[in-house]
Amino acid sequence: KKKKKKAEDARLAAKSQVVPIHLEEMEPLIEVEPDPPVQQLHAPPTPTLTAPQDDTPAKSTTSSIQSHLRVNPDKLLDSYGKYGRMQLLGHFLCQYLTLLYSASLFVVTYTSNEPETTCVSSNGTLISNACDHQSECVDGTYNNTDTKPVGSIFIWYNITCGNKFLIEAGATSYVMGAMIVVPIFCRLADKYGRKPLLLISLYSSLFINCIIPVAPWYPFYIVLRFLLGATSDAYLSISALLTVELICQDARPIITLLSTTGFALGLLWIGFLSLFISDWQYLYTATIAPGFLTVIYFCCLTESPYWLASHDQTHDLKDYCKKANKMNGTNVNYRECIEEKGKPPEHHVRFRDLLKHRDIIKGIAINGLAQFTLSTSYYSISFMATRITASTPTLGFMILAAAEIPGGVLSMVLMNHFGRRTLVVVSFIMQGLSLFATPFLGSEVAVLIALSFLKVFNTICFAVHPIFVAESVPTSVRSLVASIVNIPQSAGMLLGPFFKYATDWNPHISYIGLAIQSAVAGGILMFLKETKGMDLPEDLDDLNRDRSQYNRRKISGSQL
Repeated sequence: KKKKKKAEDARLAAKSQVVPIHLEEMEPLIEVEPDPPVQQLHAPPTPTLTAPQDDTPAKSTTSSIQSHLRVNPDKLLDSYGKYGRMQLLGHFLCQYLTLLYSASLFVVTYTSNEPETTCVSSNGTLISNACDHQSECVDGTYNNTDTKPVGSIFIWYNITCGNKFLIEAGATSYVMGAMIVVPIFCRLADKYGRKPLLLISLYSSLFINCIIPVAPWYPFYIVLRFLLGATSDAYLSISALLTVELICQDARPIITLLSTTGFALGLLWIGFLSLFISDWQYLYTATIAPGFLTVIYFCCLTESPYWLASHDQTHDLKDYCKKANKMNGTNVNYRECIEEKGKPPEHHVRFRDLLKHRDIIKGIAINGLAQFTLSTSYYSISFMATRITASTPTLGFMILAAAEIPGGVLSMVLMNHFGRRTLVVVSFIMQGLSLFATPFLGSEVAVLIALSFLKVFNTICFAVHPIFVAESVPTSVRSLVASIVNIPQSAGMLLGPFFKYATDWNPHISYIGLAIQSAVAGGILMFLKETKGMDLPEDLDDLNRDRSQYNRRKISGSQL
């Protein structure tokens, strides 16, 4: 019977081509590289495999499984709650930069005003507005009256009767720098991280701001303003993305309050300083003084958990959780937020890869037009704010600046009840109505009230729309897409300083044109999808899956 049993076992083994596995033979089998035919053989499970096993195959299996697992940053941030102290600190640090940005941009509304020029002709006739009558004052003597409340840089640089493009060069060169350089910074932020590129651009802008007041020649001043626009817009764009990625979606409505408040405080800071400082160099130096507080950003600002997760920076995510647990008083384990992913994230998405995704191209086009309309309206009104109340230029400037704070409060409240797209569309329509009514109002008070309403709705739109864009774009290309959308926004900023000259020519056409543009921008935004209640997409493939937070939390709850 034993001989028959052995023969039967040998016959079955040969038929199924099974190689017997013995525990004493496992170690040499692991160390020796198997021949190609042996790799195709699979041993059936036997009781002997339940014995203690070697660590080497277990490690190999684990690494192959982990290559398909990544931390879900949405789930991680949800674990810290809506008001985690570390998350709110990072959000506040990012929004503080809006104060520095608005101050460095709009300081030219006080320093770059054209001085009043008179001329005494050869026959002794006094000619006012001599720059418009230069042919009558060929052999005469020009006299310049400095601007109030702050002296003009044109007297400092001995520039009189310059053309409009030369006068506005300080603002336009700032915008040109942003249009050309910001896409490069944002692309690098996608590759090397948000924090390092933000700090590089931030401290570069502070250094340039310190040099501008002592620039010896006007062309050098223009070059410095160009570099300042490049670095300032870079840190503003990156911080706008980082603040979205530092807090969970339920807490994102507070972004609108702090961003608009910070921008308004920057404008009010300039107006406040102009009451006491009349020299443009001292005013410029005092304007950038709050920037030196950013030295704490080295240790207090954290990297985006979305960027860390999408680039598989597991060690840095561990450090992030340790710091967050210590500051928040929580005990969140990042391992509980690990989920299976279909494939690794796309780290190096190129611009041509975006052209293959119709939704991305449609979003860039529509959001680009929206940003162009927003910036054209905002900067057109802001750069001419000192002209609205001619007798007291600072009054009109500060009233319109203060009008942005109610807009920030409203946007925070409304975002808790309405979708992002809904708020942006309605704000565009209300902005258009305010613009349409403005040229038909006669008194300064009525115009100031209408433009204050415009500032409120423009602020709501300006606060909500960047969040809407960031939530609709994957992490792997979020900075790249934001930088592309930033180009038409910069184009609107480029046109803003010249709007006051258009109103001198025909105010009705100028305001009504902006009103129509606002209505069109609000209408085409209806073609985009709502993002409220959606997880942030990590890569381009996530655009085609269900990203509803309700469904994710429902599934997570059922698994528990």
